[in-house]
Amino acid sequence: IVEAVGYAPREFKGRSIEGAEERTIHLARRGHVTGRVVAATGGRSIAGAGVCLFRWHHSEPDARWVVSDAEGRFDFADVRPGKVHVFVLGGGHRSATFDTAAKDADPTLCQVSPGQTTQLTLEVLPTTTLRGRVVDAQGTPVSGARIVPNPYFAIRGVLTPHRLPTPHTDAEGRFEFMELVPGAQFYVEIHIDGRAQGGARLYVDAAAPTEIRLEPMRRYVVEVLDATTDAPIPGAVVWVDDERAVYSTQPWLTDASGRVAFDLAHTYFSITSVHALGYQPKSDILVSEPLERTLRLERGAQISGRIELPAGVPPSAAEVALEVN
Repeated sequence: IVEAVGYAPREFKGRSIEGAEERTIHLARRGHVTGRVVAATGGRSIAGAGVCLFRWHHSEPDARWVVSDAEGRFDFADVRPGKVHVFVLGGGHRSATFDTAAKDADPTLCQVSPGQTTQLTLEVLPTTTLRGRVVDAQGTPVSGARIVPNPYFAIRGVLTPHRLPTPHTDAEGRFEFMELVPGAQFYVEIHIDGRAQGGARLYVDAAAPTEIRLEPMRRYVVEVLDATTDAPIPGAVVWVDDERAVYSTQPWLTDASGRVAFDLAHTYFSITSVHALGYQPKSDILVSEPLERTLRLERGAQISGRIELPAGVPPSAAEVALEVN
C-alpha cells in the first residue's frame, strides 16, 4: 500500500520488485463532494437531513454520514476518486430519486474526479413509517422483543445503507420503524432474551401492519468423535453458518461429551469447519435432517525435525513454519 496525505492510496497485491528494479507509482488526489438538500416541491432548503456518501471497497461497505446545515448544505472532504453513492435518508427526508428509479438502476450514483469538487443538489420527499406486530406460533402477542434490522435496504434491487434504531415491541407486540423509503424491503431478526428467535422480510409498501409470526425453535446438535475409537473430542472448535447469522460470528467448543447444540427457528444450517488439536479438520457440511449430526475426525500426521543454528544464535530465535496445501 502506498499512501500520502490528500491522495487516494494505491494497493498492490501479488507484485514484487526484484533486485534493483525501479517503479514509478502515480497517486490520484482525493476529491470533494458538496451540495444542498432542497425540497422536491418548491425548492426550499432542508436543514437537519441525513446525507450519506457510500461505496463498496474490496467488497466491504464504506459509509460516511453528515447532517445538512441551516441552509441545507452538506460537505464531504477527502473522497477517494471513482464512483460513489450520495443520497438523503434521515431527519424525516429521503432522496426523491428513490421513487423515480427503474428496477436495478441506481440514481444515487455519481463520479468523483481526482482533485475536483463535485457539486450536487439533492431533492427530497418525506420519509414513511412501517408498523408491525410480533406474535408467537399460537398468535399471542410477544412483548419486549427487540427488532434488529439488517444494515441495508434493498430499494428496487439496489443495496442502500441506513441508520435505523432497534425498537422493542410493546405489551401488544407492536413496533414501528420510521425514516423509511417507499418500495424498500429489508430483513429483521427478532431477539428475545438476547437470542435470535426468528426473522422476517419487511416490505415498506405494505398497506396493513406487518405481522411476524415466530416459528417453533429447532435444536441442531453436532457431535465430534475420534474416527478410530469413537471417543468424544471435547474442546473441538466448530465454526457454523446459518441463514440469519445467529451463531456464525464466533467459534463454538464441544463440551466434555464432544457435543455442542444450536437452537434456531429456520432450516438452513451448515458447519463451515471443525478443528481439534491432533486431528485433521473437516469443512462444508450441510445440516438439515437429521437434527443431530455426528462427525468423526481422523488423527493428523506428525512432522518432526531438528534445526541446526549457527554458533552464538540462541534457540529461542528459531521459528518453524509449516505450509499445508
